[in-house]
Amino acid sequence: MLNGFLDNLKNEVKGSDMMRIKLINRDNIKEIEYSENTKIGDILKKEQIPIESVVVKQDGETVSEKEFVKDGSEIEIIKVIYGG
Repeated sequence: MLNGFLDNLKNEVKGSDMMRIKLINRDNIKEIEYSENTKIGDILKKEQIPIESVVVKQDGETVSEKEFVKDGSEIEIIKVIYGG
């Protein structure tokens, strides 16, 4: 009984400052957790994705690296191909 209480308490505390998102990078799809007030650029850095080489969509809308991530959102990384 005490273990169940502690698990619920951990989830409540964890849930208060953590958010869950779905990150889609080509064929790689994963669910990840980040703290509140995380920006798109923070995720790109953490995932070692160069900001200059991608376009990012959050829930279907193009966003900049300065925008905040929304809890439960779907973040899609689109690699930009350029050349001459």
